[in-house]
Amino acid sequence: MPRLALAQPQQWAIEGNFAEICSCDLPCPCNFGSPPNHPQCEANALVEIEKGHRGEVKLDGVAVVVTYRLGDWAKYYVSDTASDEQTKAAVDVLERAKVTEGAQMLSIEKAKIRVERTATSVKFSVPESAVEIEPVKGQDGKLIKIENLPSPFLIDYTQYRSITNRHASKDKNFNYSGTNGIVARVAASGP
Repeated sequence: MPRLALAQPQQWAIEGNFAEICSCDLPCPCNFGSPPNHPQCEANALVEIEKGHRGEVKLDGVAVVVTYRLGDWAKYYVSDTASDEQTKAAVDVLERAKVTEGAQMLSIEKAKIRVERTATSVKFSVPESAVEIEPVKGQDGKLIKIENLPSPFLIDYTQYRSITNRHASKDKNFNYSGTNGIVARVAASGP
């Protein structure tokens, strides 16, 4: 008689807000499974975990900014209020979720993450990166939404445009405006 396989417990799960601003034109082709339309997809992403865990480590309230060049390098900035255990767990979750698609991790540091949301913009920053985006509106003045994308980081995808998307550190720099921005929800889990 065949044995019934028991469901494996979730090793990690997160729910919260996601924003990503990159160097691609609107809308970012990477979110649709196509290559970037800019020679180097350089981005800042914000993940605000409202509810989550990695194993027994609770991640509720932890925010992470990831600055990266797709497939090349990534820098992680985790809320300065997170414990060392939460910092390690949050970065592990985002690595498992493939947020940076195979980029080499250059650094992880705790930082003050500032987030400001209004009806006309979303801003977030860490000491080496700053982002400001504005919503793109359709013909009827409503926000542009894209539905049914395959990524658990793109739920309720709303199209934005960058006003500022910059990173300036000792070894990596970029600065864009007028490029792709998105605001979405995230609901992801895995082994």
